[in-house]
Amino acid sequence: MIERLARILRALGANGVPIGGVYGAGWSVGTGLALYWIENLMLIPVLAIVILVHRHLTHKRGHWMGKVTITRGEGARSTTTTRPGTLLQQYLATMIPFTLVHGVFVTMLVFVALPNLGGEAARLDWRALGQGSLGLAGVLGVGLVWDLIGISKRPFSWVESLVAHATGRMVIVHLTILFGMFALMLFHQPMGLFFVFAGLKALMDLAAIWPKSEASAEPPAWLQKTAGKLGKGRDADFVHRYEEDLRQAKVAAEEKEQVLSAPPSL
Repeated sequence: MIERLARILRALGANGVPIGGVYGAGWSVGTGLALYWIENLMLIPVLAIVILVHRHLTHKRGHWMGKVTITRGEGARSTTTTRPGTLLQQYLATMIPFTLVHGVFVTMLVFVALPNLGGEAARLDWRALGQGSLGLAGVLGVGLVWDLIGISKRPFSWVESLVAHATGRMVIVHLTILFGMFALMLFHQPMGLFFVFAGLKALMDLAAIWPKSEASAEPPAWLQKTAGKLGKGRDADFVHRYEEDLRQAKVAAEEKEQVLSAPPSL
């Protein structure tokens, strides 16, 4: 209960800085959008510290069961390979490139698109940006201290869920840029773009806090029935595959929680 309350307060604080600044303090839309990207940028080292400390103190096997995807390009050709790695490497290899790419699009929105549509009122306010960044740093800093308290007793599934949430937020930012640009072109209102950003991100943060229920030992009746129709009566095969996938996921989760006596030096 205390853990969930702390996460709720953290989500309210992180979302409250840009929303309160734009709707309450009169900050420009460009400033609010820039703050959302800055939060993602700040979150990279913060969560990296949590992962690293948890790995060092717990030696949970899951930290060395990550997968890193590498794309190499030579001219018009490119090859993508996946190799074993740590959870930290997997996290950084995903978050850093996407955050930097999103930064390019946000820069175009903040310095080109929004000023052209909204004029001076939509331009980036550097002073407000500094104030907002300090507020976000304070929220994330307090959250980091809270996460480090008793971190040695936390399961690997806890830190894995943090990584999954951070990755999900990155996807939300990507989708928000697309839908936000559509709203911007449709309504020609910079506030519409910010509304999409604020709404989707707040929903994502709250959804991550909502308690997750365990998967049922059997597939839902409606899903089994639909699979039977699509598979021409082969619903028994579907149930078998469902149960096997559930068993493998349980085995993998248990394996990740194992403590290594001699962890690899990665």
